[in-house]
Amino acid sequence: MSGARTLAEGNADTLTQPHLPEWPQDRLAEARGIVADVAHHADTLVLLACRVICAHSLDPLERVEALGLMQLLAASTPNASLSRVGGAS
Repeated sequence: MSGARTLAEGNADTLTQPHLPEWPQDRLAEARGIVADVAHHADTLVLLACRVICAHSLDPLERVEALGLMQLLAASTPNASLSRVGGAS
């Protein structure tokens, strides 16, 4: 993960270190992986991944597809709504 250690690895200094400039790209790559394997992830995690893609992807088609998946999951997930997952109303 770009050479950065995490708290899980026992590095308490990560709380005081500034975020690395590539963190949005790391989160975007992680979100893409979740969406690519949507059947093996909870709907709420997929909704969060879609929000990340909508916020950070430079590809307009990818953002539209993520928004569509958000709408589909929000319609089929109890207690989920587009306003709660950050979609357009």
